[in-house]
Amino acid sequence: MIEFLESIKTEVFKHRPVLKEIADRHSGESLYEYIKSGWQVPNVAPDPLFLDCLESALTEVYGTEISEQARHQLEAKPLVSTIDHHGIWGHPFFVNSALIYSLYFEPNELVLTLGTESVSLNNITSWSGCLMWHNNDLAFKRRSFFPDRLKTLPVFSAPPIGEKAVQKVLAKLPAKGIIEAMAFNQAYGFPNFSSQACVLSHNLWRKVFPSAPALVYFPLERLVSMYLLKIFKDPGHALTKLVLSKEGRKLWQKYFSNEHTFLFWGIDGKGRRVRLDKLDGAGSELIKKIKTGQIYPSSPLCFAALLCAGLACAGGFNQTTWLTRVKGQLADLFEEMGKTSPDISGVPTKNFAESSLAWLSGGQVGYFQPTAIDLYLSGKDYYPIFSRFAQKLKLGQSLDLAMPTIYSVVVPAEERVPGFNIQAREKEVFESLGIGHIYKDLLTDGLN
Repeated sequence: MIEFLESIKTEVFKHRPVLKEIADRHSGESLYEYIKSGWQVPNVAPDPLFLDCLESALTEVYGTEISEQARHQLEAKPLVSTIDHHGIWGHPFFVNSALIYSLYFEPNELVLTLGTESVSLNNITSWSGCLMWHNNDLAFKRRSFFPDRLKTLPVFSAPPIGEKAVQKVLAKLPAKGIIEAMAFNQAYGFPNFSSQACVLSHNLWRKVFPSAPALVYFPLERLVSMYLLKIFKDPGHALTKLVLSKEGRKLWQKYFSNEHTFLFWGIDGKGRRVRLDKLDGAGSELIKKIKTGQIYPSSPLCFAALLCAGLACAGGFNQTTWLTRVKGQLADLFEEMGKTSPDISGVPTKNFAESSLAWLSGGQVGYFQPTAIDLYLSGKDYYPIFSRFAQKLKLGQSLDLAMPTIYSVVVPAEERVPGFNIQAREKEVFESLGIGHIYKDLLTDGLN
């Protein structure tokens, strides 16, 4: 098993060199120690203009108390997570990422998470418009609030969930209390699914982990769009020059020609995401398209905005390498652009928070990685247990537990071991590391 694990790690690290750098430096530390001591966060408050946008955006969804707290927290700790796919929090991937990221904060703080709403509703690593759980045989089950005709839409353009859709899903759920726990009645007044997902995720997290710092979800692209619209009022700002001028767009093409789209994604008349090869027209036309939701910023442009704002990101196994590369490309671009460009060299990009921590016992069936609904149905607050587990579990062990999944995502299909089975390999790693014994002792001590 060790030989096999090392072989797939070698392949993963070829594709994600920053992940290897993190593993080489911190694998011997506990996961908790790595998060608390190994993460780097700027010691300068973010751009006040960004904080204005954040406070305004969060007020519309969460009210003034949370929005003001979020602003003050970012002034002191300029750190957000950009790992998650925006939607209803619950997939095991993002149960783990949000849980690991949350360990950085105190119980009275907020877990500020800016998920990407560029992901489609039927993306298999999130199923953003679904509720998910495991049955008694640990088979993965899910129910979508959206009909098949809408499932290829990005979260960005998905319509709001209506009461009829909720009633249809309710009939298929393993427990009726789930809908009440998420307080769906609070979500019906919002104009789109993206805003609903913020409230539903916030409520579900509070029910699952009542002792944890509160999860605050908000879509990355929507917030960056607000920020860009404010920035564009300043013709001297580096991002204004980059996006609205011909010279800036040429530089973007030079440094980011291999990206999936040019600066922004388009939305067609049916709400579908459209790749853009270039931007035409004056700045006023572009601004109008942003305001009306006809376009939204691409991932590189979103991270350019976050870097310029002075925010560190907690990233996943893809993002730590990708964001570090984007930062380097952007630094070169700004250097070529001129002296007025911001210095982003001091903004950290290597805070890793997407390994493995959350496991539940399925009795005779064995251990499994739970969804948020699984945790809710347990009737217990596992957050103190998971926090203690993070103090026992080495970062290297946590990474090893996640390695079969990481391998299946990072390594192209044609390069993988034939017949590779994620679940079987995860079970082998779990057993070979003796994780069950550590976890069983924690459960016995903590839940009696």
